[in-house]
Amino acid sequence: MAPTIYNLDSAELTTAAATGGLVRATGYPLYLVIGRLWSLLPMGDVGYRMNLLSAVCGALTVMLAERILRRLGVGVWARLAAVGLLAVAQFFWALSLIAEVYTLHTAILAGVILALVRWSEQPTPGRLGLATFLVGIGFGNHVATVLAAPACVWFVLNAHPKKALEPRSLALATVGLAAGLAIYLYLPLVYWTRPEFNYVGWFNAAGQFEPVNLATLEGLWWLVSGKAFADVMMAYTAPELIREIGHFGAELVRAFMIIGIGPGLVGIVISWRRSRALGGLLLLVFAISAGFYINYRVVDKDTMFLPAYLVW
Repeated sequence: MAPTIYNLDSAELTTAAATGGLVRATGYPLYLVIGRLWSLLPMGDVGYRMNLLSAVCGALTVMLAERILRRLGVGVWARLAAVGLLAVAQFFWALSLIAEVYTLHTAILAGVILALVRWSEQPTPGRLGLATFLVGIGFGNHVATVLAAPACVWFVLNAHPKKALEPRSLALATVGLAAGLAIYLYLPLVYWTRPEFNYVGWFNAAGQFEPVNLATLEGLWWLVSGKAFADVMMAYTAPELIREIGHFGAELVRAFMIIGIGPGLVGIVISWRRSRALGGLLLLVFAISAGFYINYRVVDKDTMFLPAYLVW
């Protein structure tokens, strides 16, 4: 791991978590809450502790991925090979070494998939409520969880539509989602304390920082919806987009060291034939997540493909 505070976003997240501050869009309240507690661990300095959180979440992702494969009946050597390739994929490994939100994001996504698989085996309202709670809490770590939402809806409506649409199931699913999303209340609560570290806002022409009022719905929505980054979403021309698709394909091949590409392609076919609900879930999470970031004009977007790597 990085032995102390790393740079750029990592330094911002570490500082905000350790001091009870606020970071820029999209707010990351779950990460800030967990990080606030994690930063109190009696080991190393605060930078080391927050880097350790990413390592633990990376390990948790691998463990949950293995549990998913086990429930799907995948043999032990195939499971170990698959999660081994994920663990050493360049950016998955790299983002497990510094304070960042991405390995917590993949751990929650793996938890959602596992919860949905468990629900499909025994479609009780409580299990569906747990899955929607994880989706809601996932939003609180990274709003990119919305990219997995269509896949989750597909799975539920194709696995057991009648069970999912029962009044009790709908009620518990709604309660679970609302309970998870309640983590966003942390942001206005912190704002009211006037934290010393507040990076929610912009610098005006005079170079003065103007904070956004998170005590209003308008201000909170500005932060959570990522409006500050609206100009880099869907920002490529058609020729540029073709180039970016090729770049993503090359990165996927490199991440899985070539040998993981063939089995992944076969897995798409097998999972679809075994279960359209499961095959559609995995394919939609992969395609929508990868598609969004392929068309996202930022220099560090290669670090954002971890959900696609997890599904692959």
